[in-house]
Amino acid sequence: MRRGAIGVSGLLTAVLLAAASVGVRAQDGVPAWFERFDRNDDGRLTADELPPKQQPVLRQFDANGDDVVTREEARAVAARQNREAKVRRRELPAPAFSNVCYGTGDHAALDLWRPPGPPTVSALVICFRTPPADAVARPGAGLDTDLLTALLDRGIAVAAVNAPVADPPSWETATPAAARAVQFIRHHAITYGVDPARIGGVGFHTAGLLALRLAVRDDAVLPTSSDPHARQSSRLQAVVAVNPVDRLEPRGRWLDGRPGWAGQAAAWEEELGAQLSGDDPPILLDSRGPGRPDRALTRRPPSPRARSRLAIILGDAAHALGLDARVAVVAADDPEPPTPYVQFLVEALRASSPRETAP
Repeated sequence: MRRGAIGVSGLLTAVLLAAASVGVRAQDGVPAWFERFDRNDDGRLTADELPPKQQPVLRQFDANGDDVVTREEARAVAARQNREAKVRRRELPAPAFSNVCYGTGDHAALDLWRPPGPPTVSALVICFRTPPADAVARPGAGLDTDLLTALLDRGIAVAAVNAPVADPPSWETATPAAARAVQFIRHHAITYGVDPARIGGVGFHTAGLLALRLAVRDDAVLPTSSDPHARQSSRLQAVVAVNPVDRLEPRGRWLDGRPGWAGQAAAWEEELGAQLSGDDPPILLDSRGPGRPDRALTRRPPSPRARSRLAIILGDAAHALGLDARVAVVAADDPEPPTPYVQFLVEALRASSPRETAP
């Protein structure tokens, strides 16, 4: 247990993803961007149809790892993006606790929703966000409504936590901020009606990497501190990381498809694998991205066709430690989100032990 880049696409990825949700051919659901780049109109998009610097983008849409994106794979991207866009447009219910400051800075804030019904002590899932330091956004902004509703319906409270990355952006501020939020919630567990021994975390993209870093880092607890929050554990009992990526360079600059990102990605992936240990919480990794499935490494051995290197690294690290059941990976044929995340969190938090969080 120690510490933790996938530099992602640049402008083209944003264009493709945005187009996938709005530029769709009415007759078959294929996004308009596919037709624009498919220059020979053969229904297959290959790397040589894109400029060299943009060719790695294809991996995000290549579901079977054959280095070709078909119309069917592009259609899957469009369907996923349309679903996510609808979720973002839906209005969230009002939180029971709104814009609560848990640390220093204007953006170190959280919203918390209680499950319906009579007051009861419940498990909690924290949805992490990593807004830039100059962003003005409520903690619940962009929260997946389907995920929130599904967890609340199962009697699990939900908190949306902003973990600002500071200016210049740095993991050295975001990771301690996330740990502080967990400690803050534990200290006020009675007020929030949550079980401090059953707290899970979820993160998407950069926040997904934040959740992984928090899962494998040393507990931030300081038992003799004069700060009552610091005397609480920062450990989570379950973590879901969805398409984890690192848009931060170690020197604190935003990555945006710059040269060298692949080497940096390999470095943080290997580092996470090296940090995995027996006292880390169960982890569910979903690196399918838009149409990019992973193998379920806990069900069958890693394959050279698996598209997520991180899934293989974490799977191998877990296997070496005899912890195969500790790292799970969403498979290509698993249900659409958020169903796998909710099932995993419900089971993991039900099985968690109160002794894990004792200061």
